[in-house]
Amino acid sequence: LWGWGVGFIKLDWAWDTDGLEVRAVREAIVSESGNEIVLSVNGICQDPNDGWCVNANLSAIAARNGSEWADMWRIGADLWDRWSSLSATIPNRGAYHSEPGNRPDNDMIPFGPLVGGSPGYTLRPSNLTAPERRSLMGFWAVSQSPLMFGGYLPQTRADDLALLTNPEVLDLNSNGFLSRPINTSSPQTAAWRSESSMTSRNFYLFGINLSELPLELTVKLESVGVDGTDCMLRDVCLLYTSPSPRDS
Repeated sequence: LWGWGVGFIKLDWAWDTDGLEVRAVREAIVSESGNEIVLSVNGICQDPNDGWCVNANLSAIAARNGSEWADMWRIGADLWDRWSSLSATIPNRGAYHSEPGNRPDNDMIPFGPLVGGSPGYTLRPSNLTAPERRSLMGFWAVSQSPLMFGGYLPQTRADDLALLTNPEVLDLNSNGFLSRPINTSSPQTAAWRSESSMTSRNFYLFGINLSELPLELTVKLESVGVDGTDCMLRDVCLLYTSPSPRDS
């Protein structure tokens, strides 16, 4: 495959629960290409109540074994362009973290015109609102998920293109490390942190309200290693710098 110019393989609908199938595919790739081909794994299982589901055990094995097993691994259901799907996606990431060469795959980004289905496969706008799209990009960046675009690029809106090409979001996605969830003030909220591999002075925080009601999300800066008396708070999605925060 490498000799044909193949650089990406997705192992979809992987049924094995012990990872032996995934390991065999990885070993075959390494023996042929010297580990130059990216391997993406999507484990599948059958839920008696809800049809197909992601094989969480296989994803956990891939996460524990790092790039020896896979470069990317899906750990959530298919993402759709609606808030209920997005809000259900983010909490599922709590048990996982990214490392160099080993990233959780949060699924494709449903921005821009999307295929509306038959007849005619007409295009339709994404159902995600502007704040929801910013939240998606923020979480995909801080969790270092691959940024795979799922819409029709030639007709994508200017504000979506600005998010997709935002240099600070791309820097966080590419150069962040030690990405992991952190405790928040409410079970209806979620937060993650990441650090910059380029400078010791940059910490990234992501927070989101997962409920349908207004909520206050509180994170103690000292709990993530930030001195609140000597820092600036910057929204990388909006490219906006706010006055120095307090200690939370």
